[in-house]
Amino acid sequence: KGLSSGMEVGSHLKTPEEMRDEYTRHTAKKAVRELERKLGLTGVLQTTYTLERPLQKYLQPDIVQAPLPHKRKQRRPRGSPLQAMMLSERFRTSIGRKDNVELLGFMKSEAGEASCAVSLALERRFSARSRIKAICEMGLGMLPRPLSLSTSRLLTANATGKMSLRFSEAYNELRCSVSRTLTASTLGKIQYIIGGPQTGVKLRGVRTGQDSLVAGTFWAGFGTFQVMCTAQKRLSRKTTVMANCQLGERGLDLILGVNRRISERSAFSCACVVSTMRGVMLKVGLSRLGQELSMPLVLSKELSYRSVAAGTVV
Repeated sequence: KGLSSGMEVGSHLKTPEEMRDEYTRHTAKKAVRELERKLGLTGVLQTTYTLERPLQKYLQPDIVQAPLPHKRKQRRPRGSPLQAMMLSERFRTSIGRKDNVELLGFMKSEAGEASCAVSLALERRFSARSRIKAICEMGLGMLPRPLSLSTSRLLTANATGKMSLRFSEAYNELRCSVSRTLTASTLGKIQYIIGGPQTGVKLRGVRTGQDSLVAGTFWAGFGTFQVMCTAQKRLSRKTTVMANCQLGERGLDLILGVNRRISERSAFSCACVVSTMRGVMLKVGLSRLGQELSMPLVLSKELSYRSVAAGTVV
């Protein structure tokens, strides 16, 4: 009977086809990570468009425009739907067994004003427990930080300390932080910030699961605060959903999004942003090999049930 029953005894084991597919996926992921490490180039191109004018009659039907006083129709000037553009590129490579160099370029144009910055970072690893990093930054149209110094050291098997100094023409800033692994899946961090507009205390906690991630951040300064919570859940091998909530001096922001992996090297993302200060926005993104193309679409600068429903449904 046992010889004629087939393979029911080992039904809980993976079949050769499943093992072959799992090995192929693992090999492809490893090849992508190795290719990104060799390239050392990551970047973001973001273009913000507004769709408030064409969607006004659908999302805000109560607004009635007064007729023109002249009988002859006149063309009203239409502003460009492009509101802002931002380009950021980062190149990182190793120049020795213990030394790394990083070059960052940043450009931004918004409301007819442009700004740019270039920074060069050198990182030296003294041992397996400590390292130091120096950053020099120059820019136009923005407040640069001519020099920044940071160092980190592994204090214990579960704790890491970091200290950084940031110098600029307006203010100098000191940041001290300690992060500790509380459990196998929980990480906690406390940071003290002295000097600058972000002076205060910041607390952060992250808990990771097999298919989920939950993180929370609390920052308290002089007369201001900010609370942020993030949750991620992997629904399948290619699909991940995300929810984010931010509350602070700039109001309340709610973000609901989904990320879909198209191939081993490409991914597509879409998120709806509902903000008490910025209105309703739809963010569409495409990433491939460390390069990301992001396109925020402003649906409405005013909160209404129509605009929120439209952004959520899309």
